[in-house]
Amino acid sequence: MKDRKEINKIRRKNAKLYPIYKMVSWDLLFFYSIEFLFYTITKKVTASEILIINGIYLLCRILGQIIAVAITDFLGKRKSIILGNLILICYMLILLLLPGAISIILANLFFAVGYDIKTIAESNLLYDSVSTKGGEGLYSKIDAKGGSWYYILDGIASLIAGYLFVINNYLPMFICLGFIIISTILSFGFKDIYKVKRNEKSN
Repeated sequence: MKDRKEINKIRRKNAKLYPIYKMVSWDLLFFYSIEFLFYTITKKVTASEILIINGIYLLCRILGQIIAVAITDFLGKRKSIILGNLILICYMLILLLLPGAISIILANLFFAVGYDIKTIAESNLLYDSVSTKGGEGLYSKIDAKGGSWYYILDGIASLIAGYLFVINNYLPMFICLGFIIISTILSFGFKDIYKVKRNEKSN
């Protein structure tokens, strides 16, 4: 059982790391601005196939929420964030290495589950890290700080990604993969505030 001093130390560390982590991990930097181009030009997928793929992806996101909650409850928040990022690495590798529409569908299955796991665990970890007096305001402040940094970085990435895509279709993808790997490394710096109690059942 951690004492109060140790818990407060972990909370401060998590709160300090979180905005930096969110800046590079909130979404897929360098990819979304060229996603449609990558699917149609590089993967040779038609616009109608992309609509079907997006429908499958949204369904997977809904089902992924159930899986994500169960995994987060079992593993704890820190391990779930790490797992979510590792799954996103697999998602990007599938897009890079496998051809055709099937690869996009398979990749989106990984993305839906991985993204659900990490986003649920991230928000819960931050909530635990600021759950003291005035925590609600601090939660919003830290979360917004990371979001603001992300939007600045995403704006720059979106401008650069188009030029990189013209040079080589895969360049933005490899840079995006690099940012996911950085996110995974940063996620190891988090610590759970409370231990996981696997012997307790919850609905």
